[in-house]
Amino acid sequence: MNSLRKSILALGLILALGASVQAQSSKAGYVNATNVNMRSYHSTQSKVVGKLQKGETVLVLNQASTNSNTVEAILLKDAKFYSQDGEYRFTLPKGKAVELLAFDPEEDVYHVAYVNAGVKGFTKLDRTCVKTITYEQWYYIQTTKTKKRAWVLARYIDLAEDVDEDSIVVYEE
Repeated sequence: MNSLRKSILALGLILALGASVQAQSSKAGYVNATNVNMRSYHSTQSKVVGKLQKGETVLVLNQASTNSNTVEAILLKDAKFYSQDGEYRFTLPKGKAVELLAFDPEEDVYHVAYVNAGVKGFTKLDRTCVKTITYEQWYYIQTTKTKKRAWVLARYIDLAEDVDEDSIVVYEE
């Protein structure tokens, strides 16, 4: 009886591992941009743990949406940031993630903040200079080359055509 139970458990484990390998191999994706940030969590405020380059292949292991209290955006052009007194602090290149503090409809601008090396800077940007990304989809990926795992905005990963996005496990917080 005890050996039968062990055999059943072993068979179940083998089947589970086989299914896991099958599922991961069917979730291939390709990076569609250059210098894509790999992050420790599905938020642009989390630590960058690596970079991906256009054309790299990845496995999509999970997905999540951000439910952030902050409104995040990506800069679509370089932007200069200043102290609250108007003193120049730093310039961020396009592609950086920033926090949108407020929208001023009279001026048609966003009030934007960013902390760079511990120094907080502020600026105002026309709405065409940023792309909001709050509540966007994120993928938890594994690189096929180095096996490193991290979160990446889903917009930067094109899934292989044979992948059904509904088959990816959704991460619930």
